[in-house]
Amino acid sequence: MRFQQGVTLIELLITLSIIVVSLTLATPSFQQLFAQYHCTLAINQLVDALAFARDTAITRQIPTSICPTQNGQNCSANWSHGYMVFVHEANNNTPKPETILALFPGVPESASLSNSRTIITLQTNGQAPGSNSTFYYQTQSSNLNVKATVILNMLGRVAIEKID
Repeated sequence: MRFQQGVTLIELLITLSIIVVSLTLATPSFQQLFAQYHCTLAINQLVDALAFARDTAITRQIPTSICPTQNGQNCSANWSHGYMVFVHEANNNTPKPETILALFPGVPESASLSNSRTIITLQTNGQAPGSNSTFYYQTQSSNLNVKATVILNMLGRVAIEKID
């Protein structure tokens, strides 16, 4: 009696078909998982930047600002491209190169980060005068829906609300 070693072509094709169907069904959930991961990463980075700006203002006893930037040198209006923390000099919303403390990269192209304010200044006591500042993160894909909100209150404290 002969013993068969290996697999037949039909067994191999059936196995490959099962793998392909499984991967096809799993791909959308992996996309959602990656979108949630990118959201968490972007929100944590924003919270770190806000905390850094607040800590710097308190420890150095000098107003510190955070604003969106595209080139790492000047403030812009789009938070999605990145943002920077700098020492805020009196009546000057344009940072000098020597006053820039940190640069933070933007969010992935498949997402957006927005805020109605283009500059946020934290005072020497850590407070952000004016009103609460709300950041909105959202994926821009029609089949993925990941949203989060970061609120910086007037005391300089941060609250996060993640909406999946």
